[in-house]
Amino acid sequence: MIPQGVEIFVAVEPVDMRFGFERLGGLVRERMGREPRSKALFVFFGKRRQTVKY
Repeated sequence: MIPQGVEIFVAVEPVDMRFGFERLGGLVRERMGREPRSKALFVFFGKRRQTVKY
């Protein structure tokens, strides 16, 4: 369950699901302008939208 008050950011473009957390953290900084180690939740989808990483 997601605690109340947690910000959720969903990437609008698919990402390569082979990316690790460091690379996804870089995308959070570059594309979303946020700090990946914040208490927000970041959601990424694969190209076919069948795979999710958060």
